Amino acid sequence: MYKQGIVCDVNEKYATIYFLRDSACGGECVSCKGCEAQEMTVQVLNTQGASIGDRVEVISDEKQMMKISTLMYLIPFSAFLLGMALGYYIIGSFFEKPYTEIFSIIIGILFIILSRIILRTMDDKWGKNIQHALSIQIIQRREEM
Repeated sequence: MYKQGIVCDVNEKYATIYFLRDSACGGECVSCKGCEAQEMTVQVLNTQGASIGDRVEVISDEKQMMKISTLMYLIPFSAFLLGMALGYYIIGSFFEKPYTEIFSIIIGILFIILSRIILRTMDDKWGKNIQHALSIQIIQRREEM
């Protein structure tokens, strides 16, 4: 993935890049206000010596991003299924049929919440992996604009 943006902050090792995330319709939708492009900032390892105001291109390692994205969706979904199965079989022995299904869904949702808490605590480690999966290439220096 290649995305152009502008460097809005630079610290010791990282540059913060500001760009607009594309809308779902690609920016061609006139009738829908829900498709507006959203502002986004990303911290990237500043290997090119970019400075504030430079126009850069953010390049992502697609394999690494796919692994991280898969985990972010697969873990909560698996936790939901596990919670529902445990709720159905464990609580099913104590209650009648309609209550078993309701409790299994509730336990599944609790497992999703628990998995999101676990993922949130692991976010520091994964956040660094994401930063290393991204690189920048300077397109135009601020002085040249």
